[in-house]
Amino acid sequence: GANATVLRWNGAVWANANIGINTTATMRAIWGTSLADLWVVGDKGNTFRWVVDGWSQRTTGTALDLRTVHGRSGTDVWAAGDGGLVLRWNGSQWSTVTTGTGMPIQNLFTFPTEVWIVGENADEPTAMRFDGMLWRTFTQTTKY
Repeated sequence: GANATVLRWNGAVWANANIGINTTATMRAIWGTSLADLWVVGDKGNTFRWVVDGWSQRTTGTALDLRTVHGRSGTDVWAAGDGGLVLRWNGSQWSTVTTGTGMPIQNLFTFPTEVWIVGENADEPTAMRFDGMLWRTFTQTTKY
């Protein structure tokens, strides 16, 4: 949420997880491999990772808003957002993955051998699939 607010269910109520980072950025998505390894992403390219004992910011090198995060493991995490931006975490740093699209990406999902992103391109719902080599675009009018 706003001002880097992250809430955690403690079994009875939702409580502020207190990221501890002084930012006004809105956090938009959360994903993790376990309670000991969580990621949150948000506005202005902000990403934070919780590992066992606390939150730390992971620099992305972008000021674009991130809207979604998902991964295969703690060393293979993907984030995406405005301007067609897709980032991949390799365990030590984020790198940009070229998609060939400028559409704002609303959601992303990873599978063992591929990554899917969805957004809206020129008011047409669009999905793209990355097979590890190239992206393929599917629109509402694509015949399957």
